[in-house]
Amino acid sequence: MRQSRLCRVFLTVAMITVIAVLALSGCRAQPAPLQDALADYEKVLKTDGLDGLRLSVYYIDPSILTRSPLTEEQLLSFESVQKFEVDNAQLLQHIELLKTINAEELTPVSNPSALNARLCCIFESDYAGQVLQLTLGGEANSIFVNGVEAENCELLHDLLAAFAPEEVLHVLNGYFAEYIEQ
Repeated sequence: MRQSRLCRVFLTVAMITVIAVLALSGCRAQPAPLQDALADYEKVLKTDGLDGLRLSVYYIDPSILTRSPLTEEQLLSFESVQKFEVDNAQLLQHIELLKTINAEELTPVSNPSALNARLCCIFESDYAGQVLQLTLGGEANSIFVNGVEAENCELLHDLLAAFAPEEVLHVLNGYFAEYIEQ
């Protein structure tokens, strides 16, 4: 009888311990998705990797309609896609603007939407490969930052305003008309 009571106490203590461990392991701080998405890019900005950084911008005219939403891969191979590139020297002239692309400036969307890629900015480094992909194409002009949807298309507009040729910026402003009017 005494052994059965000790056995029950032992099992109760063991169960409480297991429950406590499981509960506490769920409380660990998880890294924010945007911080994870921007980790490689921020690492390149903080190191000497800036020497080999370049930007490629792919876009389709806002007036072009597609039969179905485009993924980023489909946009890059779309027959009507346009492209311009920004070399390292141009990027270095706007280093402060590049530093504004961070998790603090971006707000994750509360209701994620499906991607319809219309414009894609790809940052690549000679040392780290592709480090950042910003894609316009969510609801209410949200952007996808390495696959994580965020608000603040203004950041993307400011980036394009600094680097796009004037005639290209005139076309791309069609995506940001609501933001520009404010």
